[in-house]
Amino acid sequence: MKSFFQLIVVKNWRTYAILFAAFLVLGGVLKLLIAEQNRLIELPVAVQNFDDSESSKQLMTALKKQPRFHVTNLSTEERYPEDEVAKQRAVAVVIIPDDYEKRLAARQTSGVLTLYVQHNMVGDIVTETISKTAYKQQLPYIVAQHLKVKNIALEDVFAKYKKVEPKGQLTMRSLVDSSPQSLGLAAVIIVMLLVGVAQIGLNRALCQPQALARVRIYETNYRKFYMVYVAAHSFVLVVGALGLMMLIGLSVSATAIFVLLAAAVVFEIGVALLLTHVRTWSHQLFMALIFAMTLAVIIILLQLGGVA
Repeated sequence: MKSFFQLIVVKNWRTYAILFAAFLVLGGVLKLLIAEQNRLIELPVAVQNFDDSESSKQLMTALKKQPRFHVTNLSTEERYPEDEVAKQRAVAVVIIPDDYEKRLAARQTSGVLTLYVQHNMVGDIVTETISKTAYKQQLPYIVAQHLKVKNIALEDVFAKYKKVEPKGQLTMRSLVDSSPQSLGLAAVIIVMLLVGVAQIGLNRALCQPQALARVRIYETNYRKFYMVYVAAHSFVLVVGALGLMMLIGLSVSATAIFVLLAAAVVFEIGVALLLTHVRTWSHQLFMALIFAMTLAVIIILLQLGGVA
């Protein structure tokens, strides 16, 4: 076993270095593509804040935390903020008046914000999100108004609201926050398999027919050769895929690691059989690509829940 490890791993270190480098390069490219895609689907929202108070700052912070919102500060010197929407530099413009905090404290929350928004589906979504964000901030003041007859202080309402604040039942999932059953993980596995195909060319010197013929003389040695080859290359593919997931921001879980490992082992068993039983390099490469594509299709179908 030690001699096989020396042959397949130690003396073949350049193969693993190249595979790791391929994962790093692909990870960098995918990270740039995802960043550009996220930038394209961002919803630009401009906020003109005339009230430099704690409440207005809290509202701006809450808006910045909204998924896909790209919030920018609009100068208070700007006389025509609606031009941001008209010239399509922003989906919406929120104007916070200079008496915003005072009106909240006085429970005069109706029409407290001025909103300019595009008249389309995206504008409707942004309007709904801004309205919900503002309402969430105004809710304790509204409750305090109804409890005023019971002499309950606003501070007590805030403390109770923070303690029992309901959590939303709807969650947004994206490529960045993926579950083990996601197309994001499927994409990583496909990239892993395609990178793994490169070993067909990198290991040509390792899998010479004459050398393998001598290994086949003893069945035990033949099994050891397979075990070391599959284990070493599976380890490299899984570690490279995990690094790729971290680079592009995908969540790593025990289930995801298991799925990656299972896919890598199945693929490497097939590659090892090709390298030892198919002598022509072009045939090895073609069959490895077909095998990788077949596994990729199966994985995508499993992630999509199968074919109806």
